[in-house]
Amino acid sequence: MLRAQIFTRRAAFCAAAVLLAACASAPEPQSRSFTILSVNDVYRVEGLPSGQGGLARVRTLRAELEETWPDLLFMHGGDLLYPSLPSRVFDGEHMVDVLNHLDGAHPGYDDRMFIVFGNHEFDKRSAEDYPGFIDRMDQSAFRWLGTNIEFADLPDGRSAMPNVIDSTIVTSGGVRVGIFGLTLELGGVAYAKASASTDELRRTAVERSAALRQQGAEFVVALTHLPVDLDVKVLEIPDGPDLLIGGHEHHRIDRTVNGRRLLKADSDAVSAWVTTVTFAADGAVVVDSDLRELQSPSVQPDTFVQNRAQWWLDRHATEYCAEIGRPATCLDEELAVVEQEVYGEEIMVRSEQTNLGDWVTDVMQATATKLAPPPEGVPMVALMNSGGLRLNQNLAPGTSFDRRHLEELIKYSDPLMVLRLAPDDLQDALNHAVSCRESGAWLQVAGLSFEADPAKGVATDVKVADTPLTELDEIHAVTTRFLASPDAPGDQDLFAFRQDQVINTLHYADGRKVELRELIEETMTGPEGLSAMRPPKDDRIRLLTAARSGGPGPLCSKD
Repeated sequence: MLRAQIFTRRAAFCAAAVLLAACASAPEPQSRSFTILSVNDVYRVEGLPSGQGGLARVRTLRAELEETWPDLLFMHGGDLLYPSLPSRVFDGEHMVDVLNHLDGAHPGYDDRMFIVFGNHEFDKRSAEDYPGFIDRMDQSAFRWLGTNIEFADLPDGRSAMPNVIDSTIVTSGGVRVGIFGLTLELGGVAYAKASASTDELRRTAVERSAALRQQGAEFVVALTHLPVDLDVKVLEIPDGPDLLIGGHEHHRIDRTVNGRRLLKADSDAVSAWVTTVTFAADGAVVVDSDLRELQSPSVQPDTFVQNRAQWWLDRHATEYCAEIGRPATCLDEELAVVEQEVYGEEIMVRSEQTNLGDWVTDVMQATATKLAPPPEGVPMVALMNSGGLRLNQNLAPGTSFDRRHLEELIKYSDPLMVLRLAPDDLQDALNHAVSCRESGAWLQVAGLSFEADPAKGVATDVKVADTPLTELDEIHAVTTRFLASPDAPGDQDLFAFRQDQVINTLHYADGRKVELRELIEETMTGPEGLSAMRPPKDDRIRLLTAARSGGPGPLCSKD
């Protein structure tokens, strides 16, 4: 499909010029090609403890590729300023600084780097946070794409935000490449709004693609931070971009829609796509993509960038521990010792039942039952969105579970809230989680069981405390404010409970709110420690479709 479209454009150009003879006698066209290196959803500047990912390995790969393609394009699918552990202190300044050094130890302005805004770029949402956001843009030695985002007037009277563009054309390998960006809906951000319904995204994609082609672009790339089902809808339109590079999902995706590729890499730069687009001499256009694993020993971290990242990590540890009144080494403080392997890798937590999810939700359920016991005959369940469990690594038996693990696991220490749900409400929430398997909307649960069919987007055979859901009149559910409150910042693909379903916020006897991170620490350092964290055996979630689908299904989006 793509080859036919490109060839038709070339023939139409000759016909419109009424110079068919001239076209035929023109010098034999030469093959041209350009290459894109792309990553997305990078939260750790340093990579994973397992020796995977990190920006220093991205720098190594970029330098290697630039030996062959000196005008290599680098694209990032968004989510980087937040919500990492260092971002609680630096508000993303550490990430911008390290990105500024991806073109070498003595960087200037990186005119080959393009980043689309992710939803987590806007975790600080109030009008008072706007100047800090602008500071990050000002510090960026690269360009941010905000094609479908409308920003509030700048507070300092400037007419434009530094380094933020609508779209652009850049020449690489002799090819004029048009680039624009699309970002998902931004809930509750005082200073920015994204036009992100399906119709708006499609309209923007068509209009921007057409404008870039009219300006001379030979190939158009959409750099997006959208749920994959919305990416597919963008590519389904015939006059949209020629290639879509995206983010938001945290695992590799490679799809072809209408003859055009949709690519996403694993989060934290565990992998990266290397995509070469070739304009052959016969007019055909070939898109060839190679997923590169960024891990030791095959890809060693660049020393300068690694040292720069470590400088920020060391500074963060000192400042963070000082802020909470603890010694400078507080993040290395042992809280417990892992007895059974902890299954915390992101793709597992977001797609199946894990012992980490079981343990966290068991703690939530037990605490809610004790502090806010439901009426007799009304069961208590626990629901935790997997996007809130961000450890992203498995821990072997004997591993010291330290404060850094805890802080990375629960980045948002929301208070726990109790909901009153009808059976249909719980069924709808479970159906949504199943349809959104492999995303942060997948639920880890306690007090209930069900069969999950991601292909159909349904949860069947739902039982609460061994009672069929259909035989109950009411269920109480404990969850975090992030899920329970419509006023809390959330992702577009999360299930939204209603305010009238909230019974109360959990409090201890002394009046303190029950915060999830503090509750987990208290339980972890208690008499039983992590002894209850065992491999899942109770089949709370029985998968009918175990194979990975390459992203959430078409029923996931609420749009």
